Amino acid sequence: MQRLTITFIIVLAGSVCFGQNSQFKKGQIDINAGIGFITPLFAISGYDVKTKTPPISVTADYGITEELSVGLYVATAKDNVYGTLYDLNTGNSFYGKQSTVSHFLIGGRLLYHFELNPKFDTYGGGMLGYNSVKEKAEPNIQLIGETDTKGFTYTLLVGGRYRFAEHIGGFLELGYGVTVINLGLNIKL
Repeated sequence: MQRLTITFIIVLAGSVCFGQNSQFKKGQIDINAGIGFITPLFAISGYDVKTKTPPISVTADYGITEELSVGLYVATAKDNVYGTLYDLNTGNSFYGKQSTVSHFLIGGRLLYHFELNPKFDTYGGGMLGYNSVKEKAEPNIQLIGETDTKGFTYTLLVGGRYRFAEHIGGFLELGYGVTVINLGLNIKL
C-alpha cells in the first residue's frame, strides 16, 4: 500500500509538467465495465484462496472541469477459502473448503486527469466508499473470528484509458479495493 501511495504522489506531482489532457473534456461521461485480477484475500497466510467469481466492477465518471472528474464505483467478487480443517469428533485433520467470502464495495471517486501521451486519458485519484465482506462457512465447519465485516474504506488509484474508436476503448487501473488490477471496456458518452 505504501508503494502505491508513493507512486500515486509521484504521478500526480509529475502531471503538473504535462498540461491539459486532450483525451478528457469537461462534461464528458465515461462508463467502465471491468474485471479484476488479484483480490485482497491473496494475503491470508495459511489458506489457499481461489476465485469463485472474479472481481467485477462498473464505474461512471463525469468531468466537472477539464482536469477533474467525480464518479461512482460499484464492485463485487466471491472467493473460496481452502485450508487445513480438523474433525473435532475424530481429531483428524484434512484439507478442504472452509468458506466462501463475498465482497461488495460501493463508493464515490475523484480523479485528476493529465496527459502523459496524447492518445491516452491518464488519471490518478482516490475513492471513499463502503465495503462489506461476508464469510459463509461450509456445512459442519465452525469459523473462528469475525465472519462479516462492514465499514468505510478508501482507495488510491492510477489508471488510463485508450480509445479504439471515438466512443469505445479499454481501460486499466491499479489500486486497492475489491481488486488490485482492474481491466476492461470503456464507453465515452
